[in-house]
Amino acid sequence: MDSAYLEYDEIPQYAIDAFIAIEDRSFWENPGIDMKGILRVGINFLRTEGEEMHGASTITQQLVRNQFLTREVSIIRKIKEIMISLELTKKYTKEQIMEFYVNDISFANTYCGLEAAARGYFNKSADELSLSQIAYICAIPNRPTYYNPYKIRTMR
Repeated sequence: MDSAYLEYDEIPQYAIDAFIAIEDRSFWENPGIDMKGILRVGINFLRTEGEEMHGASTITQQLVRNQFLTREVSIIRKIKEIMISLELTKKYTKEQIMEFYVNDISFANTYCGLEAAARGYFNKSADELSLSQIAYICAIPNRPTYYNPYKIRTMR
């Protein structure tokens, strides 16, 4: 994997704003989890008799899952994710969590972290990206297959 670490103050503000808008609108205020989202997913899980269980992961929860847990879909894994997220938010500042997240996530095609994605997709440093380039790159982790720049999609 290609990667390069960015300190928090090196991350473009547009990228931070994009991740907040796409992944976790309450990031700056939440304790690492989104209780409303968790309740919504829990109710949906019960309503579908366990057929559906996904969503409601904050940026902190995604970081926890990527660093400490697996992608297994289970209630036990989700409870662990919630507990670790709450502890992580006590131990680290929101800026540190955002820094860890931006440098940890996959942007498809072996690019790990924003700087690696900027270099790989646009041959630029993250601080040289335009707003539209940042918006595109920041969408990739949410739907890597769909937004993969190297995958040709046909219009229908």
